[in-house]
Amino acid sequence: MESSAIIMINPSLLINGSLLQMALVFLLQLSCSLWPFLYLTPITVTGVGFPRLILQIIGVSYLSAILILAYNISLNSFSIFSSLIFIIPIFFWVYVYFRTQESDDERRSKWLRPLGGWLLFHLVLKLYLGASFVFSPYENGLPWKEFLFTIQSLVLGGAIYAMCLGHYYLVVPKLSNKFLLKVASLFWVLLAVRAILLVIWYFYAMPKDALQIFSLDYFHIMMVLMGIIWGWLGTSVLAIFGQKLTRMNSIQSATGIYYIVVFFVLTGFLLSNYYFCKYKILF
Repeated sequence: MESSAIIMINPSLLINGSLLQMALVFLLQLSCSLWPFLYLTPITVTGVGFPRLILQIIGVSYLSAILILAYNISLNSFSIFSSLIFIIPIFFWVYVYFRTQESDDERRSKWLRPLGGWLLFHLVLKLYLGASFVFSPYENGLPWKEFLFTIQSLVLGGAIYAMCLGHYYLVVPKLSNKFLLKVASLFWVLLAVRAILLVIWYFYAMPKDALQIFSLDYFHIMMVLMGIIWGWLGTSVLAIFGQKLTRMNSIQSATGIYYIVVFFVLTGFLLSNYYFCKYKILF
């Protein structure tokens, strides 16, 4: 008897390196990566509007991913258990969105909700990556691979959170620059951890034949260099200027920098994900 827990998915969602898969992974990563940063800025300082803005980005990203999945999944074989895995995060998001209040800063919900949201949405991302064989239980160095994916997601979340927070200074002009500096400092920590993990991945867990694609043509070399220049060098240089402008209390200029940082991170991020899923190469 065939198990009812099996989910019949359109093969295009499971092809490593497909554009549809890249979009789906990106949306799921975005929906889980912003949760931890909600802890950094007190609601009593920003007001309820800012955390709800971040929650709106999370909700739209996750619902878009679910719509892609729903359009490409055979509903006849979609079990109740499988449905709950994808539906429970929606109910949790609705609960957090409408229960967010200024008094939350004095309660455990200040850190319980961001932690619970990150764990719940990250579980969905991990399940999809396992179903699409990006995370294979039989491959070498799987824990490093999962940890690196998590840090990459947080780098993306940090860039978007800094951009949104900088923009919110227009709404709350008296907001102290220390909150944006806190996000900028954490962003640097995430970049440093990601660099360390990449070195470990290169020498320990990367498949030995992964670099053979560079012998095919110069296109792959050009794309990887573009991802490194935009996603690493460009992002690091702009992050330095963004942090310096924030210390000078030039928030509007710093916000403009973080808009560009988000664009650079997205470019390097998507290229890295493409080569990671299809060729097992990270950069």
